[in-house]
Amino acid sequence: MLLIFNDILFGDADTVTVSNNSPMAMAILNLLIFQGRQDMVFRKIVKGEYDPDTGMGDDIVTEQTCTGMFIEFKDDLIGKGSIQQGDRKALISALTIDQLPTNDDKVILDNEVYNIIRVKKIAQNNNPIAYICQVRV
Repeated sequence: MLLIFNDILFGDADTVTVSNNSPMAMAILNLLIFQGRQDMVFRKIVKGEYDPDTGMGDDIVTEQTCTGMFIEFKDDLIGKGSIQQGDRKALISALTIDQLPTNDDKVILDNEVYNIIRVKKIAQNNNPIAYICQVRV
């Protein structure tokens, strides 16, 4: 089943739409509900406005526990495009986070902080069911 996700981060579309009974939708739901799911932390970072008194911007940081799992990239993809050695895919249930992940956000698992590099939304009937994020330590 993990082979379905091997190439999903490539392409121009920000959203991958799946039909109700598609193998991808079923695989995502199966993975997130029954298989290697883990509780992780999604850290949303919103850039604050520049404060001339401090010379810095005050970022707004919120954290919430989410359900997801990590998937490894195939070896033949590493070193091509933006995928580097050590990059992983974080499959995050859209039902467990309030906002769309962006490149400024982080995923934390076992005290390891991963920076989100790219995000693809997986949607069914125009409703997000999961986000696949390329992440890097």
